[in-house]
Amino acid sequence: MEKIFIIDSKELKCIINRKAKKNIIFRFQNRELHISIPKRFTFKELKKIIESKKEWIYEKLEYINSEVENSYFFLGMTFKKKEDLIDYCNKNYNIKNDDFYSIAEKIFKERLDKLTKHTGLYPEKIRIKKLKTAWGICYRNRSITLNLLLLCCPINVIDYVIIHELSHLKHMNHSSNFWNEVTIFSPQFKESKAWLKVNGTKIFHQNYL
Repeated sequence: MEKIFIIDSKELKCIINRKAKKNIIFRFQNRELHISIPKRFTFKELKKIIESKKEWIYEKLEYINSEVENSYFFLGMTFKKKEDLIDYCNKNYNIKNDDFYSIAEKIFKERLDKLTKHTGLYPEKIRIKKLKTAWGICYRNRSITLNLLLLCCPINVIDYVIIHELSHLKHMNHSSNFWNEVTIFSPQFKESKAWLKVNGTKIFHQNYL
């Protein structure tokens, strides 16, 4: 549900989700603040927490809006104008009508061909889809979905996400065995995770792909 709080005489729109969990989770999606709260948590209690975090919230929203409006990301590069990005893609990938899915299919297939041979792990099916919160998903039927937004990331980060999902074909969890598998094929994966943590929010909020 949508809820508007008045914080320092300014309206702050929030999307509230009540869940059967004790934790309160703040996240930003589509340039909006989403908050997950326990089922019996009151709005009065929530407002106090929001007020304690108001500086961080407003700074985050300002950063997201400024970064998203003024930047276009592609394979770790930043373009200040969408026209420059399209021009680059036309020259290097011969796309038509902003067909980023075709570029993703080409790049992801190249990486998958290399990494499946490297790991010996082969999914039954690969899909490319614009996901809201995940970079990739591995399903129990051994199919994998990769987020179209990975096009914004450097190749080494794309490789890490692919290896992450391929490793789930052996370990459908995040156990120590799973991370050992990831480490074997992506020894520098922590650097890629850190890159996603720093840049993920602004990538998830762009709307040109």
